[in-house]
Amino acid sequence: MPRVLALGRWWSADELDAIARRWRTEVAGRLGEPEGLIATALPVSVDGVALFAALLSLPSTLVLLSVDIRAWRTNPPLPAGLPVILPPSQATLGPGAARPRGR
Repeated sequence: MPRVLALGRWWSADELDAIARRWRTEVAGRLGEPEGLIATALPVSVDGVALFAALLSLPSTLVLLSVDIRAWRTNPPLPAGLPVILPPSQATLGPGAARPRGR
């Protein structure tokens, strides 16, 4: 993983890897090792980079969603029950993850 410049400093690959490992542990603790679709809306932040790396390490197909919840309305709709993993900074999107997403 490359270093990332954020919050006024460079974050080392080791720091990002440690954050990604915590994310992976949390996701695997909640969902196991999902092999189907899993979705996320990533913030432009250190947490977003680490979450992206963590989710890519799972045996799942990753669906990247916009941070604009209006874009979640797709045709065909995203599957009901699709797990949507959101970092705390995106928690306001959580209620939208529970609503139907078809057009």
